[in-house]
Amino acid sequence: MDSVLRAEFLAKPKVKAAVATIAEVLQKVFGGGTFAENEVAVLAVTGEAVRAVLEEGLQQLADGFGDVVLVEGVAFKRHEPGTVTVHSLCGPLRPRRFTFRQVGVHNGPTVDPMALAAGLVKGATPALAYSVAHGYAQHDMRAHVEALEAAERVAPPRATLERIAKRIAERADEVAPQVEPILRRTEAVPEGAHAVCLGLARTAALMDGNRPPDAPPKPPRKRRKPRVRRAPPPKDTNWRVAYVGTVSLVDADGEQLLTRRYTAPACDQIDPPKQPQHWGHLRYLQNNKDRMRYAALRCVGLPVGSGVTESAAKTLVGRRAKNAGQRWSESGLREVLALRALHQSQRLPRSWTRFSRRYTKEVQAA
Repeated sequence: MDSVLRAEFLAKPKVKAAVATIAEVLQKVFGGGTFAENEVAVLAVTGEAVRAVLEEGLQQLADGFGDVVLVEGVAFKRHEPGTVTVHSLCGPLRPRRFTFRQVGVHNGPTVDPMALAAGLVKGATPALAYSVAHGYAQHDMRAHVEALEAAERVAPPRATLERIAKRIAERADEVAPQVEPILRRTEAVPEGAHAVCLGLARTAALMDGNRPPDAPPKPPRKRRKPRVRRAPPPKDTNWRVAYVGTVSLVDADGEQLLTRRYTAPACDQIDPPKQPQHWGHLRYLQNNKDRMRYAALRCVGLPVGSGVTESAAKTLVGRRAKNAGQRWSESGLREVLALRALHQSQRLPRSWTRFSRRYTKEVQAA
């Protein structure tokens, strides 16, 4: 919720009355400690109250379904009961709910109407899922756990956040080709925009790759302890190219007004489904290279430097994928850079609005 919507929401009479009631209760409960101690205590109590409210909200959703429900018009019947753990910013929620199986299909697919109606994302509430996506675009989940705990939030275990983050990044990479045109259509050209400047550059990232059968192995690292478990399949770790591109709108003086950043790992070059996304751009540059006359462009006030693109190589790939001890698989690098590009282009909040809708379905009583 941005600052404008937050202010409008808090200005509603019912919300102001609720805030006044909560503040009155908290003032009666706490006292006697230092200001810092009272601050931590108030945050802990309100966080637990929020957790209880969220858990009750999910429970009411789960209890409101009958024996048969319609999910996007498809009938599902009640199947198995169980208790599920849903992670939130205030701690785990454990509602009791039924799964539902598709009617008329032997051993058909099952759904969780509660999760679909609430818009849960990979076992997390929408607010926690966005926090994880925003954090994964900037740093690893160990740092994100520390950030949540420093903000007096109740963070799930790091392994759980890693699982949620990787699944969100995988899905974000899959839907990026569909979301990108929608975002472009909803963006206004900045006032004073005079030209569009494109830039391409490349950097490198440390990646694990399966060793070809006829390739000689790299020199093994010295092992200080004997290997106990079964050795994994042989892999080599190499520095591989990662490409970055920038699209900048500039004014008549060549000053940057807005920049969108893109990236693609080297493995996309040999992945057939990915070739059509880049081949048209490369062909355009090859056909128009004679028109890229930098002196003439500079004379009319257009930028010819590569600072924006070189900066993108550092901010997009370097600061996220080239930290100490990091190495990536092909899919892992592609997916995290998909989120990183959205974040660095100031598109993550708007893209998340459309992305999260894919986890919400219309659930009705049959």
